[in-house]
Amino acid sequence: EVLKVAVQNGVAGRVAPAEDAAGDDPRFAAADEAMAAGDFAKAVEELEKLIAANPRDAEAIAGKAQAQLLLRTQNADPQICERADAAPLDKVLQLDAADFEMLTGRYDKAFDRLITLIGSLPSDQRDDVKQRLFELFNTVDPADSVLLNARRRLSTVLF
Repeated sequence: EVLKVAVQNGVAGRVAPAEDAAGDDPRFAAADEAMAAGDFAKAVEELEKLIAANPRDAEAIAGKAQAQLLLRTQNADPQICERADAAPLDKVLQLDAADFEMLTGRYDKAFDRLITLIGSLPSDQRDDVKQRLFELFNTVDPADSVLLNARRRLSTVLF
């Protein structure tokens, strides 16, 4: 169910099983099978193997980011965003809310939420939030205007 919601909302990456068998890349067969079975942790493991073999494999990196997102949101609380809005400096709530927003196709809100949090935190407390934000960036088409705007905004906040 989570995978269907993610795919319907345009979460990019490799983990959604390809519908056109002629276009299947055999390197992703194990990850695709794990995703189809709802075993997101196994999909992450399989994609990590591909990344270990080729650290610059953008398709595997995007697939891993998507699988991690799906793993984190498989039991997501639909009220998480309201709870996070009431506690703007609670990193756990903000990260969970951003994941939920990504899952439901609200990338701009997810990116804005984390960039705002990064700007509100002391520099020594930002790393985990930045890491998550970069991971979420990998789930979106690199040419998407929402992503490009978010990257510019993050640059402004950081520098």
